[in-house]
Amino acid sequence: MTTPLPADDTKPRSLPLGVAASCPHCGTRTHIRTSRLVTETYREGWAICTNCGFKGKIHVAWDAEVTPSLQPNPRVALPKLEYRDAVEQFFSDSQAGKAQLDMFVSSG
Repeated sequence: MTTPLPADDTKPRSLPLGVAASCPHCGTRTHIRTSRLVTETYREGWAICTNCGFKGKIHVAWDAEVTPSLQPNPRVALPKLEYRDAVEQFFSDSQAGKAQLDMFVSSG
């Protein structure tokens, strides 16, 4: 694995709509108030829960790639993960019967 490079903030970025982190206390959707790109694969920000008032710092990072990008960034080098392994990892916790909160909540 390569060492992450500082983020290239020169190109415009659009943020996806409809995805937010859920509050670790009440489970309600939080609002990401501010965030900054630290490296091409790592972002940190501050979130607030409009239900219980919790405020906290959040970190989001890409760990691996399952399918390569059609517009690859030469500054990004993530380890490759086979699709079958990714599916098994995704479902392993739910099949073990663990009660687990979703980190991200979809609006749709």
